[in-house]
Amino acid sequence: MIGQTLLILEFLVATLLLTAILTACSARTTSFFIELVIWPAFLIFAVLPWAAAIFGIIWFYCTYPIYGFLLTAFCSAGAIFLIATVWIMRRGFKRPDASSKERRGARWNLLRLAIFWIAACICLFFTFILLDVIQQDKTDSLKAEACRIAEELSPKSVPDEKNAALLCQKAISLLDEQDKKNHVTKDKYKWSSRVTDWQQQLSDGAKPDNKDMLAFLENNAHIIDLIRKAGAFGQSNWGITYNPPRIDLPLPMFGILRSLNRILCLSAWVNAYNNRPKEAITDLNAALSISNSILSEPPLIALLVSRACKTVILDAIKVLLSQNLLKSDDFCGLEVDPQLNYWKYFRRGIRMEFAFPLYGMGSGLGEYVSSDNRRSGVSSIYRVFLFGEDYACYQRLLQDGIRPDKMDNYLSYLPIAKSIQNTQGDSRGLFSSLMLSFGEQTTEMLAESDAGHGVLLLLKAACQYKRKYGDFSETLGKLLTEFLPTLPTDPFTGQDFKYVRTEGGQIIIYSLGPDQTDDRGAALDDKTRKGDISLTIR
Repeated sequence: MIGQTLLILEFLVATLLLTAILTACSARTTSFFIELVIWPAFLIFAVLPWAAAIFGIIWFYCTYPIYGFLLTAFCSAGAIFLIATVWIMRRGFKRPDASSKERRGARWNLLRLAIFWIAACICLFFTFILLDVIQQDKTDSLKAEACRIAEELSPKSVPDEKNAALLCQKAISLLDEQDKKNHVTKDKYKWSSRVTDWQQQLSDGAKPDNKDMLAFLENNAHIIDLIRKAGAFGQSNWGITYNPPRIDLPLPMFGILRSLNRILCLSAWVNAYNNRPKEAITDLNAALSISNSILSEPPLIALLVSRACKTVILDAIKVLLSQNLLKSDDFCGLEVDPQLNYWKYFRRGIRMEFAFPLYGMGSGLGEYVSSDNRRSGVSSIYRVFLFGEDYACYQRLLQDGIRPDKMDNYLSYLPIAKSIQNTQGDSRGLFSSLMLSFGEQTTEMLAESDAGHGVLLLLKAACQYKRKYGDFSETLGKLLTEFLPTLPTDPFTGQDFKYVRTEGGQIIIYSLGPDQTDDRGAALDDKTRKGDISLTIR
């Protein structure tokens, strides 16, 4: 702050000296044409820089409230400049007495003023360069640390012949080409929108007799086989270079993978309805595998897409169970990874999210406003005026507990997530604000993913128990060792999932959900956030 204050004072002195020089020149001349040169020069070189600086910092302060000191400093200096300019001009244009034809400004020593102005500009320039050099050592180390994190978290390479991402991209391209061939231009008629509508019909309990849907699945059987093959690979690499971790890193359209999962769920629905349970389970396993393979990518967005895909699958399984299209024996073939833990990937994702603001602060704004090498000026302005507060905000957020090594589970992190959500209004910097994207809502969504995965894991184990012993187990504990190495815990409570046997012979397996209230397996309402994450099987 001391350096910034000195720089602003030097800028103030330089602009006031320039005002005095132009006032002296104007007082000496009677030529209208010379006046036309002097006053535009005053507006451009003295007034305009102050106006641009003050309005710019006001915009920054409204968007990023941590820059209050800069706002105060620039507005105070701007007010001093305005008052001093009026005083200089009044004094320069005033005549010594009523009989004098010469103005006072005409007597000012232009050479001395010019020397002082040049000296002020030189001091301003070297102060700016010195502050930039001091900050650059720190920003370079941040940039190197960000690249190290990104390199550490980058996904492993996958051979092309085993890369599910390539097959998914090929399937998406083929479906997009069909839309182009059929001259489909409106979004609501595109294949991704149509499968979403059909998936909603599935969730609403309709029968799989929609002619358009059946025709779509039949005509694209070869593409569905391609997606199944991608699911069989179980590993992917989308070819993204995360090092350097630029905030404008072009990510592939992970979101479209939800539509591929919907196609598999629709196929499973039709297969189950037509008494082909083995094929239905194959489709569900492929969908699960694709949703899991996305987790190879480190950003949080990939984790959220995987969560969205898993939600699509869970909704489809609920419908298949409610319509009694698949039996308990069928679910014994469900491939649910007992080692999968979204919390582990969440910790990794947060570390990757740390790298983005670190690299941004290390690089400054230059790399994001220009693609060539002429960007050092913009980066220098960021380092001198904005970096200090931005980095201080980043450190405060870390001290408040946003660190992977301080987070054991969702329960320990939820209070931190709530505090992050509450800081969005008054504690945001230009790049440090990127860390505020994983607050309470994101944390709850990922906890739902772990809860849904745990419910699926217990569903499969319960079905395996029934196939071997003829009936469902009385308690979860009986599933241990033989069918599960360990019992998954409810991420919202840190305790075992609920396992209820009804009088009608049904089994309800559920997590208490975000409200942490036992609703006896009632479905979670996305709007009210009330209810449980559950599956019911006969």
